[in-house]
Amino acid sequence: MRYVLVVCMVFALGLGIVSAQDDAPGAVIEGELPAEVVGLLDGLVRSAASNATLPGVALWLATPDGTYAGAGGFADLDAEIAVQPDDRFRIGSLTKMFTAVVIMQLQEEGTLTLEDRLADWLPEIADTIPFGDAITLRQLLSHTSGVFNYTDSEAYVDAVYANPEAAFTPEQLIEEALARGEPYFAPGADGAYTYSNTNYVLLGLVIEAATGSTVAEVYRSRIFAPLGLENTYLADAEPASGQLISGYSNRGGGDLLDITHWNASAAWAAGALVSNAPDLITFAEALFGGELFSDPATLAAMTDVSIGDNYGLGIQAYDNPDLLGHSGGTPGFSVTLVYNVPQQSTAVALINTDQVPPTVFLQLFLTLGALGG
Repeated sequence: MRYVLVVCMVFALGLGIVSAQDDAPGAVIEGELPAEVVGLLDGLVRSAASNATLPGVALWLATPDGTYAGAGGFADLDAEIAVQPDDRFRIGSLTKMFTAVVIMQLQEEGTLTLEDRLADWLPEIADTIPFGDAITLRQLLSHTSGVFNYTDSEAYVDAVYANPEAAFTPEQLIEEALARGEPYFAPGADGAYTYSNTNYVLLGLVIEAATGSTVAEVYRSRIFAPLGLENTYLADAEPASGQLISGYSNRGGGDLLDITHWNASAAWAAGALVSNAPDLITFAEALFGGELFSDPATLAAMTDVSIGDNYGLGIQAYDNPDLLGHSGGTPGFSVTLVYNVPQQSTAVALINTDQVPPTVFLQLFLTLGALGG
């Protein structure tokens, strides 16, 4: 009975369900999953793959009892190459979870504290930023710094889509933020919250200042290597780990255009990672299982989503404190990771377009939430 609500919501959202008797294209099921959930995910993959504005999708659900790995549509529209469940996608702002993990690890080790000021680590940059001497690392992590988000500037976004191969340094991204807009509010203003990619570009620079290594090296030594994430890397900052599938955009209308050549330095520590579903599931299980920290209080602090708009420290909740993770979008890609805390289950949706119907991800959340029913 706990799945009835979910199935009803599928029809309410206009997503057709295909019989669970036929496997979805590319679906692999290991262990035991309820037939209702398998059928729901099969139908979601099929309906997503048949959407004219959505090239392809990889959809995974990993539970203690079993795993569903499905894929549909095309990784390359021109060559009609099918998406595979373990294909690599740009993961956009899921990168923020990795950046936040490193900052929290450095706090555990005593290298820094979340109450450190931006000026303590980046004095020259802080001098150029309004309130730069007052902003704390905690405020950057929680998007309560008030620092302008450079991707909120339509002029900047238009420039990126017009010249997607343009490279940026982190310092140039901060300059873009300063040139494009004013602070949203004073840092730490009561109840104030505004999501800003600039916050995580600044945190990336703090990581480099605190460790003496590049962000790419730090991700690899602290997260990728210990967890065996062989398909995850920081795009345009280190050699690619395998082939990246094609990403498409029809921003402004018209036909889908291949924008895979977009230079990810425009997102860096805020959104430049490439990964695949198995690696993301491994990362989520390690993170929410407490394996990446020494002190349970560290994970508790990260997952306290009462700060603003259901956001914690590099982690967001999906209208339910038991459903944690992050979503992300970059030119050509849209992604979501959701971890069901009581059920210790992870869902990952990877789509190779930046123009994705929101109901696709909404249904994923509902499906995962039903497992806790």
